[in-house]
Formats: sequence, C-alpha cells, structure tokens
Amino acid sequence: MPLSLTGPEEIPPARPAGADSGMCGWRMVIARLALLTVLCPLYGTSANAETEFAGKARVVDAQTLEVGGRLVRLFGVSAPPTDETCLTASGQRWACGEEAAFTLAFETGNRWLTCRERFRDAGLTVATCLAGPYDIAALMVRKGWAIARPDESQDYIKDEEKARSDGQGMWREGSRPTRALRRR
Repeated sequence: MPLSLTGPEEIPPARPAGADSGMCGWRMVIARLALLTVLCPLYGTSANAETEFAGKARVVDAQTLEVGGRLVRLFGVSAPPTDETCLTASGQRWACGEEAAFTLAFETGNRWLTCRERFRDAGLTVATCLAGPYDIAALMVRKGWAIARPDESQDYIKDEEKARSDGQGMWREGSRPTRALRRR
C-alpha cells in the first residue's frame, strides 16, 4: 500500500497466526471441533462417572425406592425387610420392617428426589438420594430404621450409634431385629 503524503497512514490489520498456512476461518473451527470430539471422551468423563437422576419416589421397602423409573437401593445403609420383626427386651415381637418402610414412605412421599448413582448391584442402582438438602439414608439411620454399611461408607456410623443409644426406631425399648441385617 503506497504511503499518502496528504492524509494519515492506513495500517493494514494484523493477520491471525496461521492465516498464511491455509488454516483460517471455518477450517480452523472444524479442526478444533474435531480435536475436541476426540479428546473430550478421553479426559472429560470416565467409566466410573456418577450419574444424577431425579423423580418422585415410590417405596418398595425400607431401603429400596423406585425413582425416575429406576430401582434404587440407598447407598451406605441396610434396612430391615418389610416382613422383619423386632423383639423387645420383654420378648414381644413387633413389625419393625413395616414401620421402617412406612417411615421411608412418609419421608419421601410427594417429594422430588435427586439421586446420584454410585454403582450397580444385583440389578439395582445403588445411589445417594436427597429430598432437597436432606440425605434420605442419613435420615433413616438417625431415626433408627437403618444401619450403616461401613463397607460402602463411613458417613452413617456415628448416626447409627446415636440412634441405638437414644432408642430410636427399631432400637426402641431395648428392641433388636430378629434377623441380622446385612452389613457385608
């Protein structure tokens, strides 16, 4: 561009790096997208990524729900089966499994749950489920209707100890389940 003696000099705009190499404009965009398509699956996610899902809950038993079309076992806890009976210190049996399931239904009823899958076990999604900010498994343990599973999580051990010492849920009146709950 010739210099003008009568007016201000025009300076040509700078060219982007690589413009002379033929990789400018839309070709550069396509090349970058292709690279991202290859790299994102390798670095962005893993086979163990936790999946979130949500929905209204339907109670199956005291530790199993159906949420968003999935059968879900609560992560980190074990609860009595619905047909479980507990024995009081005086020898009376009572339907603690039914009461545990009723408690779970009461606590989750008409609430939207958000669950985070931890893993799959025997056809069930094992997940942590929240009703708002409340961890449903922690709630069941604190109320004495589930026990901690230390093989899965250490989070609920102190809650179980407190529920037992306070005589909550299935631990009331010196009660204990008639069958051993699964701890693995």
